[in-house]
Amino acid sequence: MEKDKEEITAQVETPSGTVDETVKAESPKSGRSVWVERLRTTYPDKDVDYENDDDAFYSGLEDFYNTREDRIRKLDEGNKSLTEALAREPEAGLFLSELIAGSEVLPALAKSYGDILGAVSGDEESMKKFNEGLSARRDSEKSFNEIRAKQEENAARNAETIGSFFEEKSADDAERTAFEDFVSSLADSIFTFNFDRPTLDALWRAYKHDEDVTEAATVAEVKGRNANIELQKRSVKNDGTPNLNRESSDRITANVTVPRSKRRGIFERGEIV
Repeated sequence: MEKDKEEITAQVETPSGTVDETVKAESPKSGRSVWVERLRTTYPDKDVDYENDDDAFYSGLEDFYNTREDRIRKLDEGNKSLTEALAREPEAGLFLSELIAGSEVLPALAKSYGDILGAVSGDEESMKKFNEGLSARRDSEKSFNEIRAKQEENAARNAETIGSFFEEKSADDAERTAFEDFVSSLADSIFTFNFDRPTLDALWRAYKHDEDVTEAATVAEVKGRNANIELQKRSVKNDGTPNLNRESSDRITANVTVPRSKRRGIFERGEIV
């Protein structure tokens, strides 16, 4: 029986009659398995064992919860700011309502602001504010168009590199999508200055990557050298060469006389008879 599957026997109608057919159906996943998949999708860059390491699992849940709470808080703050703004400018609320209902911009403006727009042209101060807003919009459009053009240029130049990168990593469609979502989320966090703990962790790992790789290589080299020295020591002890431990050393330095016939080695001192 395959993992997470169970055999179910069911009656199936066929042209020749009713027969019993055994199929394998997915067993319900445990709550932990569901959360493990969610954590892996949310934090694909973390190489931890959520299934068997309780500390890693609960730490991941805490990160997920904190990130979610932070987003909810920001949404609440944004909704509050929008509500206050619409309370100050009810015409803007009506304009948005018209757009949501499917109206085009100009009819929505006319319906929500009405004669207010016409009165602007006859008021010098209002026209000044209007022109300032128009100038800011044009500057914003120019900046946006420049950024958009740069994005398209970079996308075209790096298309082949991106394709070969995922081929080298042997990434399937699901893993590629998860990675793209992670990069998009990270870019959004940086752009909006949302430097929460998961974002800082990801940036710190990227910042320390070269240093960590160098340190790991050094540790591996030292361990390999030590293992080689240990092997050489074992080889020396077993190749027939005397092992000068403390016991043999004591025999060398002891001032005793041993007859030649009873000597056990060349290092035992004795009187020649």
